[in-house]
Amino acid sequence: MHLSGRVVDSRTGRPIAGVCVAIGVTNCLRAPITDANGIFSVDLTLGQVLAWDLKFLTAGYFTAERMVPSRPGQVILSDTRMQPTR
Repeated sequence: MHLSGRVVDSRTGRPIAGVCVAIGVTNCLRAPITDANGIFSVDLTLGQVLAWDLKFLTAGYFTAERMVPSRPGQVILSDTRMQPTR
């Protein structure tokens, strides 16, 4: 399964660079990180779980969380909107 998406600021709609996309854990070690356009991309192995728990973590924003069903092929998520802490 190839998963990709974009992370944006919930107030401005602007992309957020450097967001850790933690998959199944809250640890950012070896986790995908968004690029300058807020885009992330990762390949996930099918059959390990029924759904992937994604946590989006970066300084200055509340953690965002999404559940993504595990299925074959390419999955493109709608924008993940992160709320600033201030």
